[in-house]
Amino acid sequence: MCFFTALSHSLFTASLRNLSATTVGLVSCLQVFYGSVFAFAVLAEQAALTTILGRALVVSAAFFETWSVRKKQSHNI
Repeated sequence: MCFFTALSHSLFTASLRNLSATTVGLVSCLQVFYGSVFAFAVLAEQAALTTILGRALVVSAAFFETWSVRKKQSHNI
């Protein structure tokens, strides 16, 4: 069990060499979204309204951050 924790933390830290901290943080936050979608698809688990609203907030924040980073990059070119 410690191996998987060490592996995931090592991969997380290594990703910071190639990606921005914002991008890595967003991917990290999206794990909750992926987990709930996986639970629905594989386990047929029904989500509460608050879970669905939470998913929407996380995904909209990810889209907004991606949009704002791309907008900044296009202005710097």
